[in-house]
Amino acid sequence: MYSVPCVRSSSAEASILAALANLLFISAVGACLAGCATSGQLNAAAAFATSASTLGQGVKTAYTQAAQTEANLRTATYIVSKNASDITQYKYTTPLFGISPKDIPGRYAAANALTAYGQALTTLLDSKTQETNLATASGNFTAALKGIPATTLSQLRISSADITDVGNLITSLGDIYLDFRREQVLQQLVPKAAPIVNKLCSLFAQDFDTRSPMFGTIYSNAVNDVIWKTEDALTANAASLADRAILLPIYQQTASTRDQMVASFKSLNAAANSCVKTNTAFAKSVSDPTLSLTDILDFTAKAQAAYSAVMAAVAASK
Repeated sequence: MYSVPCVRSSSAEASILAALANLLFISAVGACLAGCATSGQLNAAAAFATSASTLGQGVKTAYTQAAQTEANLRTATYIVSKNASDITQYKYTTPLFGISPKDIPGRYAAANALTAYGQALTTLLDSKTQETNLATASGNFTAALKGIPATTLSQLRISSADITDVGNLITSLGDIYLDFRREQVLQQLVPKAAPIVNKLCSLFAQDFDTRSPMFGTIYSNAVNDVIWKTEDALTANAASLADRAILLPIYQQTASTRDQMVASFKSLNAAANSCVKTNTAFAKSVSDPTLSLTDILDFTAKAQAAYSAVMAAVAASK
């Protein structure tokens, strides 16, 4: 009498259990796919973060080294100048061009901001990161952006609202301990920060392009001017052993400076251009599980090469 209801009940339960099993299986597959995608994205993001920091450090080092080398160029220019007007124009106490942190604070601050962005991403991607660590890293990035002078921000068309939005986005996302949550953060943060990062990298690409009327060209012209003047002085005073003893070391040192400069500037320009390309592609594909690492690997290689070239120039100047 009660067997039929029981059979029906068992059948209904079996159907429900079967549906739940199917749902759990689908969810498990989906979770696996999401995990795989997250792993690839996190690895790609980590590579980009490290490369961004490396590029920022390389750029700042290049500016600093150029400022130190300027003093040597200034002294050499004063020594090799043969005309009274040149000697009056190139006073050894007056910089040939302003490139110290006091002269171009926006450049140094922009380099700090790119480095801080890479470090913020690295902190976010570290599985051991606590919320306080992330807050510190994101705060450093926001502070670095705010440290860029208003004139430079205006030139780059970066608004205070842009800076605030990115800073708030990083700190307001909370629970970052699961890879899935980290992927969500990346999906929101990277596209939001991409326009700012692109503008910073574009600035560096222009600065270290010796064919554009920016920092690279100004610095390159100053180096070449010393070389040309030294060559003229050597030609005019070739018969004098004392003059040759002074002029030849100046020529050799300046020529070496030029070669190192060309190598480091060319490498920095390539890395900065690669940063723009890679950051743009990265921002578009953070939510794509088929993310290609080709551009990021290319940027990684160029950023490291640029940093190595800059450090080689620093070592050669000592």
